[in-house]
Amino acid sequence: MSLELADIKDYWFEVNCELTSLHIKDSQRGIADWIPEDVYAACKYGYAKLYICDDGYLIFKMNGSEFNIWFAISTSPGKKDLMSHYFGDICDIAEQAQAKTMAFYTTRKGYDRVVNSGGLPGFKFQHSKYVREV
Repeated sequence: MSLELADIKDYWFEVNCELTSLHIKDSQRGIADWIPEDVYAACKYGYAKLYICDDGYLIFKMNGSEFNIWFAISTSPGKKDLMSHYFGDICDIAEQAQAKTMAFYTTRKGYDRVVNSGGLPGFKFQHSKYVREV
């Protein structure tokens, strides 16, 4: 299955559970500048878009001409790296949004390995932010 645009309202229970878990971890590290309801509101009012797949959820938003991969939440048992697995679909969505660059923020050091191994080609590290031209 490729990524499919979805209405946040139809998936809120599941997405909220995953976001709440992430929020608790971010709060414990002192980096939670968001709450799950921010994500719901952004999707509901068109500032962000929820995409679903068999393995989880991806939430994207535009910041000017930058396509931001806001959340990539894997629900698969092995916690599949959704960004690498659906990279082609993500690039297509970014192009359709007429983005100039793509970016994601992370505190996970493991993304250095993913980016450097070619799993996410073209991204460069910029102050806890990875950026790629579309």
